[in-house]
Amino acid sequence: MIMKRKKIVDFKNDVLFKYTLRDDQDPDSIYLLKLIIENIAGIDCHSLKVLNPDLNPQHVEDKDMILDIRVTNEDGEICDVEMQNSSLDQEQYQRFQIYGARLLVEQQKRGDDYVTNIHHVFQLIFIDDLDKDNLVLIDRYISQNESGNQEKHNLITRIYIYLPYINILKKENVNGKIKITSW
Repeated sequence: MIMKRKKIVDFKNDVLFKYTLRDDQDPDSIYLLKLIIENIAGIDCHSLKVLNPDLNPQHVEDKDMILDIRVTNEDGEICDVEMQNSSLDQEQYQRFQIYGARLLVEQQKRGDDYVTNIHHVFQLIFIDDLDKDNLVLIDRYISQNESGNQEKHNLITRIYIYLPYINILKKENVNGKIKITSW
């Protein structure tokens, strides 16, 4: 008898991630989505609308679908929530930057006013890898000059949430309190 290996599906799986957060009519789904966005991005979510909630794969390994969750709040700000199981390399960093720029460009229509019709874009990228040069759980990127001054009226904030770092923090948990040691 040939035994099939049982596959373990966890929250890092794109389909499970999207299935959990995609329904903006489900109170539990919207609660979790708001919790993530408000606490990580700092966006005050009065109302949320998931723009691409469709889920069409026949099984969890199907990659022929949009796997991120794009949310707009009542102020028109866009928050793109994405789960990545891949490792961080040059291609991934550049892809995330291009994707953020695309989210801005998609808002602009010929003849539109830039000030009133373009809204801030937040990218929340959960990634199953670490930036070994910058060991933090949450890493926020914004446009700034060489002196470290943030660009005025910045339109893109990219936030990486490094999932393996959760395990590092868990190992450092002493008596129910997080003890962070130096690297």
